[in-house]
Order: sequence, then C-alpha cells, then structure tokens
Amino acid sequence: MIHFLKRLFLFLIFVAALLSPLCLITIGGEKMKYIDNPVAALIDKQERLKTSKGKRIIIVGGSNAFFGIDSKLISEQLGIEVVNMGLFAGFGLDFMLQQLQGNLKNDDIVLFSIEYLLMSKPNPKAKESIIKYFPIGATFINEPISFEDKLINKIKLNVESIQNIALRPLKSKSTTYIQTREMNEYGDAIGYLKFKKPPHPDFNVKIEYRKWEGINKIYNFVTKSGVKSNNFYFIYPPIPKSFYHVNNEVIIKIENDLKLNNFVKVICKPSDMVYDDTMFFDTYYHLHNEGREDRSNKIAMFLKQSNAIN
Repeated sequence: MIHFLKRLFLFLIFVAALLSPLCLITIGGEKMKYIDNPVAALIDKQERLKTSKGKRIIIVGGSNAFFGIDSKLISEQLGIEVVNMGLFAGFGLDFMLQQLQGNLKNDDIVLFSIEYLLMSKPNPKAKESIIKYFPIGATFINEPISFEDKLINKIKLNVESIQNIALRPLKSKSTTYIQTREMNEYGDAIGYLKFKKPPHPDFNVKIEYRKWEGINKIYNFVTKSGVKSNNFYFIYPPIPKSFYHVNNEVIIKIENDLKLNNFVKVICKPSDMVYDDTMFFDTYYHLHNEGREDRSNKIAMFLKQSNAIN
C-alpha cells in the first residue's frame, strides 16, 4: 500500500510538472495568435477599435457584416477608415453595443447592420465561446469567471494552440471550408473567399414578427454614446430572395417600426439588400464574393447620398 501511494504521489508530481507551463503561460501571448477559432477575432477587432486614428466608420452587426462587407472597398471609395466589428449574431445586441462603450469618438460614424429581430442576450454557445476566447468580454455580458475556470480555460487554449500549430500544414492544403479567424486588417472575414460555394441549405426560413426590443436599446445607446447624434445610420442585412418572399409581411412591419423611430437614419430599403440565393455562401446573411462586393458598393453609395461623410 505504501509503495502504491508513493507511486501515485510521484505520478501526480509528474502530471503537475507537465501541466504547470500550460497554467503559467499563454502560448501565442495575450492575442492568442495560434487560436484559429473565429471568436478569437474579437481580440483583433477590439484592438483596432481602440487604436485606429482619425474619422472612422464603425460597423456594428453579426455575421452579415463579418461575411458580407468589403471594408477596404468602402474605405477607398469614401476616403475614411472603416472598423468592422461584426462577427456573430449569436453574441446578441447587448454584447455588440457594450464592445463600443468608451471606444467611440465624437466624429465617428456608426453604421448598424443588424440581423432581423436580433436577440439581446447571447445564446449559450456564444456565451461559452466569449468566456473562453475573449475573457474580457465576460464583463460585457455580466458573466463572472472564477479563478478555477480561468485556469482550466488557459490549459484548454494552450492545448488548442499546440494542436493548431501541429495541424497548420494540413489546414493549408485542405479544400474543405471551416470557419476560421482569418480576416483582413479592417475586420472582414476573408478565409472563406477562396473556397467554392458549398451547397446552400433551404433559405425558406420563417421568422415570427414581434416588437423588436433592439430599437429601444439602440436609442439608449445613441443618446449616451458621446457621438454626434446625426452620425448614426442603419442598413438592412443581406438576405436571399427566397427568404425575402417567405418573410415579406414580417419585414414590412419591421421596416415600419424603424420608420417611427428617427434617431438613426435608415439609408436603404429591405429590398435593396435582397440577392439571388446563389450569392450566399453557406447560410442566409453570408454573402460570397460577388454579392459582398455589390453590397459594399451600395453601402458606400447610400452613405454618400445621405451626406454621412460631409
């Protein structure tokens, strides 16, 4: 029995010695540069929001903005910096607005590209991902992280980083698309552009109308943001024709609700952002190259027409 306990003790010491580096350091540094999960892109987006200079267009939204905007094109056409904060609708509107708190300047232009009837709170999977890959974001969703959870997450991230480093040669040769952290300096997703369009799912998804609580949340944000009140704009998200036809009545009601609230300038109609089903990559809201470029040209044009830049 004594020999067994000695062996067990030595084994535990050995395991602790192996795990201790994973607990004490972060492989890839605080930016977690070896983590390829797209949620880790929040780190890069937040840094650009804090450090970019001059007059800017700040784009707020979910994956419709992440996958469906060419910020470089908009920046070149308008002669102004663009910061694309869009990533996933699953984070919820509250999180998206909290990301901006304390990071906006008086002359910033804020462009909301929000999915229809976007929920306020993050879904469980999104919440879990935020805590793991963007721990500072836990404060945005009022989710405290215990010391034990921080320690366990650090070990998980280090193991994931090692796996990503080892698998990098295989990933570079793969022809199968997976969502990645890869994006350009503006914050747009670009990792999917080199892949062929996968067969898209059925876009005839029905949404149920409700009075969208996001209108009041955006109003409260606008009034407290410190940004000029006339520097807030709203565009509708891109959707497939089949989705538009199925949800036309609901979309008209949402459009009317937004018209009653003039604290943000709605610079397009829902129909302006309707595209052929073949323009979408893997799900509705995710435009591929051609649609992404066309939408970005439209956004630049609508902003010019609304005198946003002047």
